[in-house]
Amino acid sequence: FGRVSGAHVSPSVSLAFSLAGRLGGVDLCGYVVAQMVGACLAAMMLAGLGHLLPVWGEMVRAAAFAATVPFSGVAVIWPLVTEMVLTCLLVIMLCALAAHPVLKWFTPWAGGVFFLVCNPVSAWLSGNSSNLARSFGPALMAGRWESFWIYALGPFMGAALAIWLLRSRLLGRIEVEEARLVNFGHHGRIPSLLHPGMIEERGRAW
Repeated sequence: FGRVSGAHVSPSVSLAFSLAGRLGGVDLCGYVVAQMVGACLAAMMLAGLGHLLPVWGEMVRAAAFAATVPFSGVAVIWPLVTEMVLTCLLVIMLCALAAHPVLKWFTPWAGGVFFLVCNPVSAWLSGNSSNLARSFGPALMAGRWESFWIYALGPFMGAALAIWLLRSRLLGRIEVEEARLVNFGHHGRIPSLLHPGMIEERGRAW
């Protein structure tokens, strides 16, 4: 899927590409809508399986459909900061890997490794969402909206902070060429799945 859409999965990643000038505003809206719908479908599938398998259904409801809920034992600022910092680090890592000539192959797998490392450290504070869609689907099914604003504001702040740091060159020169490899707007005609730069070079050669 990454060869067609970039497989952003998260509105935070799509927003980061948009802020970096690699994704247009209209396409950003399309990405976010698709991500939100996908998250809702996933939560609905969990609910459907719960009706078919009562034991599973009880587990799903007890976990509030895997809703992300901030820890009540700390001030609300800490879950918010956690979401912001996690998203900032995630976006920087993805951009750095995608821009690296040797390590770019690891980019699709890096998110899983990132949260594998971070979950034991910070999941208890905020649930480690970093993803508005991931929080929206479970919140919709579980009706848990009391702290949902954290999972909208925190990740978007983190994505904006990451792009600011990348543009400031404080972390060196890190530039991602494309937010996706196949662009829309071709009136149904699917362009080549090759890198856009390679397509241009082939065109010049012909």
